[in-house]
Amino acid sequence: MSKLFQPLKVGSTDVGHRVAMAPLTRYRMNDDYTANSMNKEYYEQRSCVPGTLIISEATITSPSAIGCRNAPGIWSDSQVAAWKPITSSIHSKGCFIYCQLWHQGRAANPAVLAEDGIKMVSSSAVPMTPNDATPAAMTEEEIWTTIAEYATAAKNAIEAGFDGVEIHGANGYLPDQFLQTTCNQRTDAWGGSIENRCRFHLEVTKAVVAAVGADKVALRLSPYSDFNGMLMPEPEPTFSHLLTQLKPLNLAFLHLIEARITGNDDSECGGQKTVQWMVEEWENATPAMLAGGFKPETAKKTVDEVYKDYDVMIAFGRYFVSNPDLVFRIREGVELEKYDRSVFYTPKTPKGYVDYPPKYWCKFCSVFVKDTKFERAQHDATGRHQGSIQRSLKGLHREQENEKRNQARAQAEVARLNGLVPSSSTPSVATGAGGKPTFEKRAEKKATVDDRKRQWEQLAAMGVALPAAARGDLAMAGEWQTVSEQVIGQVNEDGEFKAMSLNKGVHKRMIDEDEEEQKAAGELITKKKGWGHTYKSFPGSKGGDDDIESLLTKTKALASREGQVKKEEPEDGVKAEVTEDADADAKTLQDIPTAEEAEAKAAEAVVKKEEDAPAAPAVVFKKRKKAK
Repeated sequence: MSKLFQPLKVGSTDVGHRVAMAPLTRYRMNDDYTANSMNKEYYEQRSCVPGTLIISEATITSPSAIGCRNAPGIWSDSQVAAWKPITSSIHSKGCFIYCQLWHQGRAANPAVLAEDGIKMVSSSAVPMTPNDATPAAMTEEEIWTTIAEYATAAKNAIEAGFDGVEIHGANGYLPDQFLQTTCNQRTDAWGGSIENRCRFHLEVTKAVVAAVGADKVALRLSPYSDFNGMLMPEPEPTFSHLLTQLKPLNLAFLHLIEARITGNDDSECGGQKTVQWMVEEWENATPAMLAGGFKPETAKKTVDEVYKDYDVMIAFGRYFVSNPDLVFRIREGVELEKYDRSVFYTPKTPKGYVDYPPKYWCKFCSVFVKDTKFERAQHDATGRHQGSIQRSLKGLHREQENEKRNQARAQAEVARLNGLVPSSSTPSVATGAGGKPTFEKRAEKKATVDDRKRQWEQLAAMGVALPAAARGDLAMAGEWQTVSEQVIGQVNEDGEFKAMSLNKGVHKRMIDEDEEEQKAAGELITKKKGWGHTYKSFPGSKGGDDDIESLLTKTKALASREGQVKKEEPEDGVKAEVTEDADADAKTLQDIPTAEEAEAKAAEAVVKKEEDAPAAPAVVFKKRKKAK
């Protein structure tokens, strides 16, 4: 399985896998920046896979940080109370959620600020573009007030039930406006050198860490994003220094955005550059989270190959919009639903927000079912589902049986090995008086008769003289005399040994060729003639007392009739054979011998063959007895 689905320690939480939900601004909150029931349903749907880490949509830290409508806030008691049912529901599903802290700075909507009487501020009085509104450079007091508001917002988030907070320091928002030279034109302690431009990031992060603890704080950076007028020349030295200063803080994780994403668009904003050098420079101080247009296969490759030696998570954004059960789909290889970009930012509407309900995945049938009680009941009642369950149960049963057999084999092997090295071979040692060991004396094992015979045979093979009492039992050669002889076989002309049967009684034995001929002669004699016609001789066919007596002694009576020759009609076009001798058929029948005549001739042939056979050397079996 891919490393993407292995658990990971992230700050104070233990996530079940390495797929995270990226922060997604959706503009579905109430006008007073509080969460509602639709927001609760939205987050519940996306926490359907236990162990998932969710980063909330960008949440405004204070009234002075407002820059848009219908985004969530975290500065008031009502906002904190509205978040609690959402975080509680997420936790009940075994998931985790971080609150992203957001200050837009010069990226705020001027119309919203004018309506609420809020001043647009930034690090310097530099607009995003010449056609945009020019912000006011923040004073020293405003800077420290804003830093304190970040810390207060972090405390409120923890009170609302969030597992941690993420400082949004990327994509051209206020912290990024202090970091990059495309916006920061200050000449005081907050601008100019790399150290001064990194100061706002570091002071905000330290204040939040002091408020809630380092294991509950993360930071998001985008070194190659040109969103909101960013992407300064040669950003590497600045971000490298920032990483060096952040590492000792021991944050929960570092969130980095790849160069191929700019804001909410897929585009190459940083060319072919990548944040890999930042992951390597971070040196696994804490986990790193990567975001930027990942797809299932590229996410697996990134974790398993590119960063195989690092603790890396992958954050998905837009695919989480259309696939609330995204983690499950990636793990099971299920095709992803395409998102509709046109409804990403439509305020207060459920379309494109909560109309992607997670479907119930039947693991037995490998199909999606609409996640309602009725639809699930309908599916569970189908024959396909019942058959799939039976096959699954049979598979589990087979696995259990195989496991039992393997355990039995292992136990038998252990018993066998224990038998090869018995524990009784080691003498038991006990401590006696004075601390000296005493050994238990065991009775000697007496040799059996078989043991004695085996020892005598070994001694005889070595040429050692044996006692007279042992020689009789060992059948030593040279101490026996011949008392009788019996021929057990002969060697023929070809030098082959022909065994003679010594069996007596009713034991079965193999017959030789002569015996086979005799047996064949005694069987019913038949003769083929013509085209497959057979002429047989039956007892009693010639008449006479002998034939009648023979007929009566048979177990089955046969009709007494003369042998006849079947006369066949000649076929058309075939010349019939003409027999000159009128008695030819009768002579032919007379030439066929009877069974008694055939047996007599066969017996005479066997006797003659034995008389004519040359004498052969005999193989003699000698029976001996022990000499007295």
